[in-house]
Amino acid sequence: MKVGIVGVGKLGGEIAFALAGGYLRVGKTEPAGQLFAKIAAARPGAPTHVLIGRTWRDFGQYDRARAELAAALELDPKVRRAHYY
Repeated sequence: MKVGIVGVGKLGGEIAFALAGGYLRVGKTEPAGQLFAKIAAARPGAPTHVLIGRTWRDFGQYDRARAELAAALELDPKVRRAHYY
């Protein structure tokens, strides 16, 4: 089954994030990744990358989590929590 991805603007950031988490709960990492990329583009900043990285980590996607946390640290080396995950 092909899953369509809508824009973050149509959903709102919080709903898009919840939907991405729902995709991860059922093992659909590609749609989750696409939504996370749109969220990061819509809300650029280190805290957004930390939040996405924590979510990837929570679902055992450690390589993706590391990439998001590295992106957060690149944007702001002092961003809260990025050093701890």
